[in-house]
Amino acid sequence: MQNLPPRVPEYDLVAEISKAKGLDGQLVALEMGRLSVLYPGLEVWVVPPVLDGVRHTVVTEASDDFKKRGVLIRLEGIDERTQATELVGRYLLAHTSQIEEAAQMADCGFDAEDDTAAAMGVGLSLLTPGTAFTDVAYGNLGILDSVKPGPAYKIWVIDGPFGQLEIPAVDEYILEEDIEQVTLTLPRGFIEMTGGKRCE
Repeated sequence: MQNLPPRVPEYDLVAEISKAKGLDGQLVALEMGRLSVLYPGLEVWVVPPVLDGVRHTVVTEASDDFKKRGVLIRLEGIDERTQATELVGRYLLAHTSQIEEAAQMADCGFDAEDDTAAAMGVGLSLLTPGTAFTDVAYGNLGILDSVKPGPAYKIWVIDGPFGQLEIPAVDEYILEEDIEQVTLTLPRGFIEMTGGKRCE
């Protein structure tokens, strides 16, 4: 699986394309944070870029009422299933200014005192450094070192057998949770894609 290009401070990942739907280019996108930032007019970049397909485009339609399994979107220039299928497993990158604008439009910005709790779910708001993290495929990930702020979601910084991992604090990755241990279901190849590898 290809590695993502280095992140640029002015940009951030907003969604992963999980599947193509129908024959006319519709896509199902899993947003990377609790904030809904996919909206018509959002300018996005496809990463890793496709060889001959669309790399830079605009969201033309977005519906978050897709059986609670993602956001049903259309992208400008993607109008048939073959094109859509090429994007499955890739990510959408957006400028942080547009991410912040989307958050304001949705009127769901975080309060300074409870932004960590909002980003981490009800049970996860009680997490403290030292909480154990595991994944159903990778096994032991390590323990929580800290939580970093981000424009659309918080980041768990986890130290363990894969070195230091940075994992988006999003509900989609959580299988089970309590204040002592969190079990995740990370996307296939997530650790390899982000440059992590098991330390000998």
